[in-house]
Amino acid sequence: FNEAYYDSNGLRNNGRIRIFYYNDSANNWIHLKDIKRTSSDASNEQLGRYSLNASGDLSKIIIGSYNLNYGTIRVYETDLYNKGNDQQINIEDELDNIDDVVVTEENTPITIETPSSLPETDFSKEIDFKQSSYIETQEITEGDPRSSCVFNKLGNIMVISNIIKNEVYVYNFSDSIGNWNQIGNSIKGYSDNFGKNVSINETGNKIIISKKNSTSFIYQLDTSTNKWNFVQNIFIKGAYKYYLPCQMNEDGSRIIISNPLYSYSNNNYSGKTQIYDLNSSTQKYEKVKEWVGSRSNYVGQGVSINSAGNIVAFISQKNHIEGGVSVF
Repeated sequence: FNEAYYDSNGLRNNGRIRIFYYNDSANNWIHLKDIKRTSSDASNEQLGRYSLNASGDLSKIIIGSYNLNYGTIRVYETDLYNKGNDQQINIEDELDNIDDVVVTEENTPITIETPSSLPETDFSKEIDFKQSSYIETQEITEGDPRSSCVFNKLGNIMVISNIIKNEVYVYNFSDSIGNWNQIGNSIKGYSDNFGKNVSINETGNKIIISKKNSTSFIYQLDTSTNKWNFVQNIFIKGAYKYYLPCQMNEDGSRIIISNPLYSYSNNNYSGKTQIYDLNSSTQKYEKVKEWVGSRSNYVGQGVSINSAGNIVAFISQKNHIEGGVSVF
């Protein structure tokens, strides 16, 4: 979790990320690591204020920070594995321009060609967290402090959005050469802060993207053309336009989506959360379940679904005072 307004090393609001692990014998959460920046340019960065996501094994952490209104996305990785596979991960490539992915080799820019298919990646190494440190391996300046950033579970697929440009970019990590390569074309939404909420399936060929018109858009990657094709949109009407919280399960067969500003009468902000399943015949998503709250419940302020898609959760509140998480 993040503490965006944490002060350290004489720097105000530079922020930190805190990592804890659950100790079964102690029946308690134990502090493991902190990630924070101490250089002079870290003042008021508010690390993790807008986005924080990690791979399933916590070997990679992606952090979106405020950074004096310019916005920076930073990727951190562990530097030590056990099982005799100790290795230093140090990606020195820098994404200077989000539209043109380049690597630097002896200070000479080289354009990376987008792969037509996703390479096999082995992330089976166990991490010795107690002996390892997190090192920053990538810095991406987005020009928008509110951009979203998401990893898949393995940490080999990364999604970054720019809601000022209304664009979303998907990257695949090549374990053999240690570079992030863009998958497909940039996905353009043209308006309404497209990309505020994003979720991608594990293999990186299905993605759902929300923008501020109470609509989410689903795309699928055509590996033969390396293009993202529009599949369908999902609209949940609310009292006001809103970014729909949304999440996709591991294989992309189920989606949970909500609009906490949904109102069934007189702007009562009951909120609505829905489940959609992929129809294998039509390749379209169909609604199979929904929950509607009572007055001022704001059902679905946050949503979550597990890898298998058989457990879902959403946040609701009551009259701006009480709240809770519902799990099904």
